[in-house]
Amino acid sequence: DAHYPNIQNRLSECNAKSKPVLNHIGPTVAGLQTATFNTGRYQLTRELGRGGTGVVYLANDKELERPVAVKILHPHLASDKLSQNVTRFFDEAKTTAGLRHPNIIAIYDLNQNSRQLVMEPCLGGTLKFHLQKKTQFSLLRALKLHCQLLSALEVSHAKNIAHLDIKPANLMFRSDPDQKGTEIVLGDFGVAHLPTPKTAPQNHSEQKVVGTLAYMAPEQRRGRNELKSDVYTSAAVLVETLTLKPPPKSGLNIQDTMDRLSLVPFPKESDSKQKSAFLTHLQACFETAPENRPSAKEALKHASMLHSSLYKSTFVVGSP
Repeated sequence: DAHYPNIQNRLSECNAKSKPVLNHIGPTVAGLQTATFNTGRYQLTRELGRGGTGVVYLANDKELERPVAVKILHPHLASDKLSQNVTRFFDEAKTTAGLRHPNIIAIYDLNQNSRQLVMEPCLGGTLKFHLQKKTQFSLLRALKLHCQLLSALEVSHAKNIAHLDIKPANLMFRSDPDQKGTEIVLGDFGVAHLPTPKTAPQNHSEQKVVGTLAYMAPEQRRGRNELKSDVYTSAAVLVETLTLKPPPKSGLNIQDTMDRLSLVPFPKESDSKQKSAFLTHLQACFETAPENRPSAKEALKHASMLHSSLYKSTFVVGSP
């Protein structure tokens, strides 16, 4: 379909890499998607980003006259032979839609025929984008974002849903992060571990390895998907936010963790007790055994106290 978004660039790239790829994709759902967007409710504007399961576009909701984000499943994942991808795609939508929280992306609509998921637009860019630009976040600001993430995880974990792929690329700003009050939003529940019906366990047992290796908790690399795995990865993101150093691709180890903690910048006004409390919080989140880590609720309580204490010692008026 000549009107498919960015078709010329995509064809050129595919042609350059491998002609069989074009034959494999074939005329799957691309035409249906394009017809839906040309005559239906949502009009694509531009691409916002892409991942392993689909492409996200900025679009215009013509009925409500507002901007939205539309995620479309990759056509080559939507064939009959790969129907589990479609199921997983919409499981993600239903999972996320059931988690109503200011720091979890809101789902507006879904269409199984055109393989599309309509979400709130987060136009401030991902945390990964800003870290790659070497945007420096203060300890207060980083802690505030950390608290927002833990608050989202508290709600998710209360429903026994582990995200399992927390990383800067899956954390987005609703608007320009330099604007006062801009919140961070957790998205992409594509590999979230869902509870079993009626008899959901408190922790997740042996499963396949999912997530992004560099950010995985130790048990995740062994195929154990725990709720507290998210607490570990939230701490890894916090350290990266402060140091601008992503974890090594092989994942963090104890020495890496301690080396990175020594690089965390503290404001001049902070005292030794605050520094000690901050390091204690991170070390607890980085415990190798998940049973020794705090829950998201416990970690949020501690992080909120840290933020409040640092704020009072740093500011007289204003907000971080």
